[in-house]
Amino acid sequence: MKPFPRAFYRVWQFWQTLTGTLSPNDWREVKLVLTLNELPLFERMNRADQAHSFRVMKSLQAGGHTDPNLLTAALLHDTGKGLHPLRFWERPVPVLAKGLLREDVHSPGNGNLHGWRRPLIIAKEHPAWGSEMAARAGSSSLTVWLIRHHQDENPPPIDHPAAERFLTYLKKADNKN
Repeated sequence: MKPFPRAFYRVWQFWQTLTGTLSPNDWREVKLVLTLNELPLFERMNRADQAHSFRVMKSLQAGGHTDPNLLTAALLHDTGKGLHPLRFWERPVPVLAKGLLREDVHSPGNGNLHGWRRPLIIAKEHPAWGSEMAARAGSSSLTVWLIRHHQDENPPPIDHPAAERFLTYLKKADNKN
């Protein structure tokens, strides 16, 4: 993506953070996809992450994807952020820091979620946290795997014929939205 269009994308993304909310019809769609045990994970997310995750699901559906594992993963892929919600001013930090800071700065270190590294740690660790939450809620092993690896470059294999394809679709929809 060229820098100028990317800047427009970031402005759009920021606007979505400010204004993103789900309508009653959107909530009905969410409730059709998630189980009663999974729904609280989605509800725990902040409005911006809910709206983002809903857009990811709708993007997948617009591409003809109907697999419930994939759609559930779309709705819950950022649920780990609900454990340690980012403050409004922290949300752009991981995006701005990417490429500017060494990778080891993003590592959890001693697990301290205070200070300037907090948003970087949350951005890096939320897939693991979210996948554990989804597993406890009874999500399928494929859904859990998709959530856990939605940011990974080289995820470990899983015994499911569509797993790698689904992960590619999820990543593309996530990056687009």
